[in-house]
Formats: sequence, structure tokens, C-alpha cells
Amino acid sequence: IERPRVLNILQSTSSAAKEKFIGEGRYLILNLIGKGGYSEVYRAYDFVLNTEVACKIHKFDNQWSELQKMTYMRYAV
Repeated sequence: IERPRVLNILQSTSSAAKEKFIGEGRYLILNLIGKGGYSEVYRAYDFVLNTEVACKIHKFDNQWSELQKMTYMRYAV
């Protein structure tokens, strides 16, 4: 990603642009690469490393018990 493009996104005040930041603002989501049953992988920009990375975001069902959530988190890690 080109640095001017990153700066333009950072200067944007639109809520759509702000929603693309994850990891306490470290990563900027650029586009979806792929998804499965419980996770999605995105192309993103890492502002600490100043490079493009892949970010895998895991999702679990809110109806799961705490035990199911903990088991899934252990599996995902």
C-alpha cells in the first residue's frame, strides 16, 4: 500500500473508515481475503511494522456457553 493512501485514510473522518481499524488502531483492514465457518482473513496494513499483513479474525456464537467459548479460544490459539 502506498504511504499517501494510508495518510488519506487516516485523515478521513468518516465512520466507515474508522470501523476499518482493529487492534487498538494498529491495523487497517483493506479487504477480505477469505472466510470460513468461524473466522475471516483480511488483508491489512500494520502501522507498527509499516507493511501489509494478513489478519485472521475469529468469531464465536453468542449463544455458546462460557465453556464452549473457552474451548474454542484454546483451539484457535
